[in-house]
Amino acid sequence: MLGSSFLRFVLLINYIIIIYENEDERKYKGKEKIRKYCTAEKKYDRIEKVEKKKNGEKKMFQKFYPSEDINSTYDIDFESYFEKGYRGIIFDVDNTLVFHNAPADERAKALFQRLKKIGFDFCFTSNNKEPRVKKFCQDVGGTHYIYKANKPSTKGYKKAMRLMGTNKENTFFVGDQLFTDVYGANRTGIHSILVKPMNPKEEIQIVLKRYLEKIVLWRYRSKKR
Repeated sequence: MLGSSFLRFVLLINYIIIIYENEDERKYKGKEKIRKYCTAEKKYDRIEKVEKKKNGEKKMFQKFYPSEDINSTYDIDFESYFEKGYRGIIFDVDNTLVFHNAPADERAKALFQRLKKIGFDFCFTSNNKEPRVKKFCQDVGGTHYIYKANKPSTKGYKKAMRLMGTNKENTFFVGDQLFTDVYGANRTGIHSILVKPMNPKEEIQIVLKRYLEKIVLWRYRSKKR
């Protein structure tokens, strides 16, 4: 049975598709071009309506923007985050730390030994089933894990912070998907880091979402320039 969070997610995805299927709206790139398509009596009303729609569209996209994006989990300078006051990290597992359903490799094990030495606590929060998440957590020497987290629901993120004894101000999240991982972290109010998926070969439902992610990421990266 679909949860309310997933339904909201579906509605947002549908809204993105509608926006980018609307060819008429894409013609109006500025006020001068808008005036060419409007009569003298209605031109300012038209401008106002389009500007309002653009502002609404902008706010909608911003819900999915990560706090920052980094090429790989293994490129993150975790020491610098500890110096900034962060003490807890919530990790997605599949395609963030290893390939989907792959066991923990030596690189992953070394990373979490390093995090322990730095002083971090960490928790794995995945939409996958318990045997998968529990085994990975144990293999890297972890203690906390949450399975079937139903991301982008905020419940898993909040539970992870309770398990670690951290809060929104000193916790950050690392994951590879915008519409589940990053959106859930943003809804929770914690710093979010988007990394590139490790394996480009993914299940069909993930592949479809990646196409939509490209639209949002284009907007996000354009904003950064």
